[in-house]
Amino acid sequence: MSGPIYFMESEEESLRLDIKTDPGAVEEQARWAGVVPGMRVVDLGCGAGRTTHILHRLVQPGGEVVGIDHSQPRIDYAVEHYSENGIFYVLRDARGSLSDLGRFDLVWCCRAGWMMGRRAGSTMGIVRVTVARAVFAMPIVESARQG
Repeated sequence: MSGPIYFMESEEESLRLDIKTDPGAVEEQARWAGVVPGMRVVDLGCGAGRTTHILHRLVQPGGEVVGIDHSQPRIDYAVEHYSENGIFYVLRDARGSLSDLGRFDLVWCCRAGWMMGRRAGSTMGIVRVTVARAVFAMPIVESARQG
């Protein structure tokens, strides 16, 4: 990824993100955002994949989730710990075009949201891949636990 280096890049970052994710908060906020079975969801900045996995459970039966992250170590961690049929992990800078990934009913953008907002027009690529009336959710779902 070009641009500033992510300051928390380390070998332990995937584990820290995994531990820090609050599954109950993810589920509660996903339901509040309208996540239901059969949806196709993209998780931008999926990190360790834990949230992607929770979202996948909520869109069953018949749904799928695509997790996108710019970090190869985090994608590798997600694939190793949170792979399942109907979950796809993609190594990519989500600020670029996502058109090759198809359409989505819901965009989940938690940790990556603040970074995307810093670049003018960065959400336009996301808008182009959503279906009519799609939801763009930017929840805060991390626990207070330090990892």
